[in-house]
Amino acid sequence: MDILNQINLKQTIIKVLENYLNFLGSDLESEIQLVIDETKDHYLLIETGWHHEL
Repeated sequence: MDILNQINLKQTIIKVLENYLNFLGSDLESEIQLVIDETKDHYLLIETGWHHEL
């Protein structure tokens, strides 16, 4: 894969994850974070916090 296609693929992956993050929304007791390591092409979407059953 050439450099231009790799850059476009990375940008597309990040954009999709950012859109999904926005879709999930926010919660008062939890936080969703997007962690990106572009040098090693690692992408992580993680939720931290608590969900209480009512």
